[in-house]
Amino acid sequence: MIRCLLLGVVTTFLIGCNNSEPLNVEEVSYKAAYDFKSKQAFAVDQSVQLPAVNPENPQSKLQSALYCTQCKKWYPAPPLEELNRNPGSAKCPKNGGQLSLEGPLPEHIIVFSEISE
Repeated sequence: MIRCLLLGVVTTFLIGCNNSEPLNVEEVSYKAAYDFKSKQAFAVDQSVQLPAVNPENPQSKLQSALYCTQCKKWYPAPPLEELNRNPGSAKCPKNGGQLSLEGPLPEHIIVFSEISE
């Protein structure tokens, strides 16, 4: 009787320790942002409200970015009001092609220390 009880406790303990569920780690998703001073695109956390001050260079502003598949380059996005008024405003300044939110994210990630909620 005691052997069965011990076997049940040990089995329960081992099953509990062998929990194969993934850790509860919040996934971070990124979006592209364009820095006007350096004229480069960076990846920022999806929760960052743009436009925002660049924490790595406080004299510069980050703006949403759009990608040109022909140039393979990120460009600053026009303000949302302009995009709503004039759908043709999301054109590449170099070749006139359509800009998109989809594209390979820039390699450099800018981390905002505290994101206010």
